[in-house]
Amino acid sequence: MSGPGVYGKLPTHGDFIQRNLPSAFVRQWDVWLQHFV
Repeated sequence: MSGPGVYGKLPTHGDFIQRNLPSAFVRQWDVWLQHFV
């Protein structure tokens, strides 16, 4: 991984975006978000 990563929802994109993060990390984070947010 090089540089900072981003995973989140942007109103201008209408859905979640992902940049510079491993897919395994994003999958785990997505599961957490579904349960606790």
